[in-house]
Amino acid sequence: MEATPPRLGPVTLGLGAAAGYSGADLTNPRGPALAGEVPYLAADGSTPEADPVLELRIHGVGGAPPAENLETPNTLQVAGDGTAGFFRAWFPGGSASRQPRREAYCWGGLNTRAATRALYLVLIAFMLVNVAHWALPAGRTRRGPLANDVARAALRVVGLALTVAFIATTATVLADLVAWQAPGRGALPSWLGWYTRRDTGPRLAMALLAVLAVLGGLTWLSVSTVRSYERWGQGSYPDADPEWPLTQPAFWRGERPVNRQRNCHVVAGASVVIMFAALPKSSANSARWLLLILALLMAATALVLVASPWADRQRVAGRDERWSDSVWRWFARAAVAIAVAACVARFWWRPHAGGTMLPGDQPLQVWSVVAEFAALIVLLAAVAVQAPWTPGRRHVMGFGLAAPLVAGLACVIATIFGSSLTLAVANLIGSPKVTNGAGKVHGETLLLPSTVYDGGLGMVAAGILVLGVGGYLFAWSTWEGARLARMDDERPADSVQSSYPLPGEAGAVKGVARTWARSELTDHAATALTVLTLPTGALLVGYLISLQAGAHSVALQKLAAVGGGIGVVVTVYFVATLRAAFLKASARKRFGLLWDVGTFWPRACHPFGPPCYAERSVPEVVTRIRRMVGDRVHGAGDPGLAQQDAEARGRVGLEAVERQSPLLLTGYSQGTPISVAVLAQLPQEVRERMSLLTLAAPIRRLYGRAFPAYFGPANLACVRRYLTTDDVVRWRNLVRHSDYIGGWAFDPVLDRADNLLVDRVIYDPPALWGDKDPSPPATHLHSNWFPDPQVRQYAAELARELQIPGH
Repeated sequence: MEATPPRLGPVTLGLGAAAGYSGADLTNPRGPALAGEVPYLAADGSTPEADPVLELRIHGVGGAPPAENLETPNTLQVAGDGTAGFFRAWFPGGSASRQPRREAYCWGGLNTRAATRALYLVLIAFMLVNVAHWALPAGRTRRGPLANDVARAALRVVGLALTVAFIATTATVLADLVAWQAPGRGALPSWLGWYTRRDTGPRLAMALLAVLAVLGGLTWLSVSTVRSYERWGQGSYPDADPEWPLTQPAFWRGERPVNRQRNCHVVAGASVVIMFAALPKSSANSARWLLLILALLMAATALVLVASPWADRQRVAGRDERWSDSVWRWFARAAVAIAVAACVARFWWRPHAGGTMLPGDQPLQVWSVVAEFAALIVLLAAVAVQAPWTPGRRHVMGFGLAAPLVAGLACVIATIFGSSLTLAVANLIGSPKVTNGAGKVHGETLLLPSTVYDGGLGMVAAGILVLGVGGYLFAWSTWEGARLARMDDERPADSVQSSYPLPGEAGAVKGVARTWARSELTDHAATALTVLTLPTGALLVGYLISLQAGAHSVALQKLAAVGGGIGVVVTVYFVATLRAAFLKASARKRFGLLWDVGTFWPRACHPFGPPCYAERSVPEVVTRIRRMVGDRVHGAGDPGLAQQDAEARGRVGLEAVERQSPLLLTGYSQGTPISVAVLAQLPQEVRERMSLLTLAAPIRRLYGRAFPAYFGPANLACVRRYLTTDDVVRWRNLVRHSDYIGGWAFDPVLDRADNLLVDRVIYDPPALWGDKDPSPPATHLHSNWFPDPQVRQYAAELARELQIPGH
């Protein structure tokens, strides 16, 4: 008879060990817990706290402090580390006997603590390509699996083309403008005289080595973040559901695919450097041609490898690297070594710059942009063939075409940013002139690739479209506000007057209606994305083709020049913002929404994008919950068992050991998709001792529509099923009509049965007021959910359900 696996023991309130504590706290958690100043359940039953259910809160974007999450001025860290951790309330000198037993998981430092995160502002396009991967349809149609394979491969090719464009732009700035053109025309400042006096070969060699250093910096960022994030995804033992990828054990461990794709991107970047080193004519023509052929073969091999299924396969945790992984790694190292040798060789090859651009600059810039949009067309076809807009358009964003739209936005941003950066540097050191690469000038004029004009025109188009979309949304919100403010007998069922139990006066109804209308603008995100991306992308491709064909329109050139000037101003502002974000964590927090939403997903198509914080936060919370409720031990590699062993080391005397208990998981805003992902990674035995409360949840409104394969109606129905015992559903999703981010978990029309079981509306403001009231109740929109009294009754209800025998 097979022995029953042992269960995990109770937790100790301390960081990593019984005597562990945070230096940022005023004291260690052991003393206050034993003194009854921290709410906890003692293992021996002697406890200052009567509530047997622990509420674990997960905050939203921006990294709210523990005091805000726990509604108390004093807190202590009881688990985790200096980047992300778990906190309890602390009542110094008092008693916690009548205080609620709550714990907060604060993960905001994963995106803002390190100064290097500021560098990812430059790599927003890389992040968007990774996001696009997870927006692909579920692939459940007859053509779905094959079409999704093609779509994923096309996205990886887009990512590779973006890397090539990034390295090519860096080479344009450093190698073409600074090393090749500017010194011979007296355009560099006097403090660079030592550089100007050198021959063209050494100048070019140093510039190309600097380009390789940029590639090395990207690689270092990717490797260092793999150690901090992707390797955390271990020790998860869910009951896997083949229809829901979030339940797969290795979903949050993307170390191997990231490593493989990074090697391909390094090879492609090194190939670009080799091409720039070999193309200028010199006496060593045979070596030049050999290097060019080698660079083309290397680039082609990287393209084939990154498009192959092996680049995205094998997310299974615990397996050793196969021999092929070593081959990919050594291939990248060899490519870098050849690139370094080619650059150093330029110290002895003595090319003459003349009055032209650096050979290869123009075609490489053009073809990298063409490759991006060509892969986008393949992606669009692969997604469209699945007809992702069926069965209901209300369930998906942009008719199910969110993946190509987001990837298209990445290409548009990359093209405009690259051209703006090139033009800004050219304006700084000389007088720029756009050409197709065949021009020859003298003096301080610097020749620029035609993609600069292309990006300038794209900047103008994007600005006009943004103004147009803004005007449309303003007009729509005005009309919607008037509709919601109707007070006559024929008013709609969702109007303000019909939604409150007690009527209000005209002024209050109109004010609330305007707020509700503005909150609904989020539902037009797909429209804004489509209108911004498709016309701008089409214009970029069309104008670039016309420039290569020799068609010159004076009017378009003037518009492109205006757009280039705007781009220069934006680039200068961006550099100032980047500097502030690098120096101050408070400045980095201003980009919290961008990072917290954009980096929730693993890096699937671009290894140089920002790392996925959920690959740490989800496994970390999973392990904490398993220990709090008392899961079974799953082998010697169980991280819960390792934590338990660490806490037991060096114990002396009485320790603050907490008895295991049921758990209420409360997620707010971005904490709700984290909570759903955590629930998906837990064994059903653990889920049966849990309830779920979601506040301001974007899990259907944003995540369900944009990522239907992971947060679609069927997936959220799984959450409801996991948390149902004897027809009692232990999940409540609270909704405010004034909330511009959160919304229903289930569509009130298409999923009415689940909607009635899970979703509840709470009022914001809590009541309609009289027009003469000088101080009407406040409207909180998306904020201040934890202190809302309307929330607490649902938390208490879910806690009571967990105390019923059998639950």
